[in-house]
Amino acid sequence: MSDYKRTAFALILGLMLFVPRVGSAYGPEVWTNLGLYGGNVQTLAIDPTDARRLFAGVWFGEGLFRSVDGAATWQALKMEQVVQGEDTFENQALLALSISPTNPDVVWAAHN
Repeated sequence: MSDYKRTAFALILGLMLFVPRVGSAYGPEVWTNLGLYGGNVQTLAIDPTDARRLFAGVWFGEGLFRSVDGAATWQALKMEQVVQGEDTFENQALLALSISPTNPDVVWAAHN
């Protein structure tokens, strides 16, 4: 998949997942609470080897989320503990995500 297609897909997916839906002529839309706490989605990354594996970085909230089933379910992730007490992205702003092109198990996250 080209970078252009991957970017377009990520943008469309992000809009579908996180932009509120407007009610239709058939009645109000039904929302499902995923039990996740997050702010605005700032960045998405899609695994180039498995499009069902996605990462979403949010502005504050629980920070970094992963889906392994094409965005049907999400879970908040913790980062490897480098500094004592800093083992989470909670209440940090994730600004960018990238998956290593040589090892899809490595995900880089820019945050503050």
